[in-house]
Amino acid sequence: MKLCSYEKGKKALCFLDMPSINNKALFELVNDEEKCYISCIKDNSFKASFFKCEIGSTPFVLALLARLLHSFKELDEAFLSAESCIGEEEALELLDFLKEADFIIFDEGLKRHKDYENIKFFLVFLANKFNLKLANSKNEEEELITCEFKSLQELDNYDGLVLLDSSLDDEFLHCSKQFLAIAKAKNKDILNFSIDDTKFSTRLFLDENLQGTIGLLNFKSRDFAFKKIKISS
Repeated sequence: MKLCSYEKGKKALCFLDMPSINNKALFELVNDEEKCYISCIKDNSFKASFFKCEIGSTPFVLALLARLLHSFKELDEAFLSAESCIGEEEALELLDFLKEADFIIFDEGLKRHKDYENIKFFLVFLANKFNLKLANSKNEEEELITCEFKSLQELDNYDGLVLLDSSLDDEFLHCSKQFLAIAKAKNKDILNFSIDDTKFSTRLFLDENLQGTIGLLNFKSRDFAFKKIKISS
């Protein structure tokens, strides 16, 4: 399926994580109340209606929407809803929105998801079902090549503190009061932590607009979007 450039003013369902920071050019085009977006982290600068899901659960959200269209009867909608934390009423509201929408916009960060093939499959399925255009967060035209649907991969465990790779203009770890409390740290402290076997050290910055256990850090060329961290001394 051919990806299109988003057309300003068109209704869109967005799968975007902190677009005001990570997708600044696109954000200028989509930031209005005529949008809905699904993410595990709320972007307080985004005027669109927010639907909160679990970290990394995009394939389950998409599968739930498809299942409620009376497709893919092998899928269990109660399980999909529980795993993604998108309730059935919310999902039906999203489907009603898609009936009037023009676009689905998805985050380029999803390319780093381990179940990206199923994500692509369901994005194309929904776009075709509702006669919508597909766009990515880079707003570039390209060919989206899909495979057949395969069993959904089990979601990763993101209990604890998590970082989102973000296009920040500084090297601070931006976080909420809750993040600081769990890390047992104060604003502007140096935090030492590891991701898998790689160690990091960076200064914390309290962002009053952030909530929850997801912090933002610019990893530049690191090959992940979301990652659990382990605090070290």
